[in-house]
Amino acid sequence: MTTLRHIQVLIISDVDDPVTDRVHRALTASGGAVVRWNAAVDSTKQLRVAARQADSLVLLTSVRHNSFSGALKVALDALEVADVRAKPVGLVSTGNPYGTRALDHLRVVMGALETVMIPQQVDGDLDLQIAPFVEALTWFAARSRPVPAQREATHDEAPDLSPSVSRAVAYLCANFSDNNLSLDLVARSVHLSRFHFSRTFRKETGRRFIDYLTALRMSEARSLLAATDLPVSEVCRRVGYHESSHFQRTFRNSFGMSPSEYRTRGRAGVVRPG
Repeated sequence: MTTLRHIQVLIISDVDDPVTDRVHRALTASGGAVVRWNAAVDSTKQLRVAARQADSLVLLTSVRHNSFSGALKVALDALEVADVRAKPVGLVSTGNPYGTRALDHLRVVMGALETVMIPQQVDGDLDLQIAPFVEALTWFAARSRPVPAQREATHDEAPDLSPSVSRAVAYLCANFSDNNLSLDLVARSVHLSRFHFSRTFRKETGRRFIDYLTALRMSEARSLLAATDLPVSEVCRRVGYHESSHFQRTFRNSFGMSPSEYRTRGRAGVVRPG
């Protein structure tokens, strides 16, 4: 699995310490410099400084209720677009992911702050579920870091994303489950021609549009297979595929096994994604 080398992560949590501590340890084990903001001790000024310095943020929340409060409310009331614009924000949720409005509320707020959302539902084996989450966070964080002005970037350093590509990434993260999503649609959303968008997107992210979209969908598919009992056909629909055969083939090509086998082996502790 890709590591979080030199990536700084800010954690803001409203869930019980054991869950937060395990996420913290998983991020640290991957090489990240992890800072946790404590609403009871730290000021909102310290929060904004930490957010500006961080390459990415992780929000941990329970979805037992229809709204969020506590540390998340204080933090999100204090943060401004300039603090977090275009940064990847991992949204780790515990509890029932489908019966409340809390997550929708958080997504709206983070969208208004112009962040890139990376959702992860936690239910059961956290070790199995956290690996694809950390991998996605790493990938986005590395590619949204600004290159220091005092020196030129080397070939293996991640480029800074332009405003258009940053908006495109945010649009993809919010809409990858739409089975009508296309390169043309995303290009129009950022007011670029198909050809110019395709070339610029690949140059800045290092991936073709379709590969980037597929990676998002496969990451979400792994999460749903690990965290829910949804039928594979429903997972297929929720990650944006018209046909189950296409989804099954893409999943096997990505992970070397079928979705059903992944779920069975993962729950038996035989496989760890990475």
